[in-house]
Amino acid sequence: MKYKAIILLAALSGSMLLFSQCSSEPSVSLQVNDAEKKVDVMVIAGGKNSANTTHLADISLDENKSTYHIESSNEIDPEWFKDSNKIGISGGASTPEKDIIDIKKAIESIDS
Repeated sequence: MKYKAIILLAALSGSMLLFSQCSSEPSVSLQVNDAEKKVDVMVIAGGKNSANTTHLADISLDENKSTYHIESSNEIDPEWFKDSNKIGISGGASTPEKDIIDIKKAIESIDS
């Protein structure tokens, strides 16, 4: 399945972000609060016990009912992305960059 855009936003140190890099939860929250309105599906990566990640998922879910809070790419359900063109991926401040990249690759590999 090919998507028009997969938008990454998170408190990461890498340069692959399509949105501005942010270093604090309030900045991330504002970006997620804006992004989930512009994507068909929003995936929030990070621990289910993480207050920061759960807060980001709650913010996104308020605006986009197709928000999924997952801890790893193994939890991805291809049905979430059916008929979707724009996918957002974000994670809590402590979510490892590798986890975000693994989730992005897993979504990109889904066949329609």
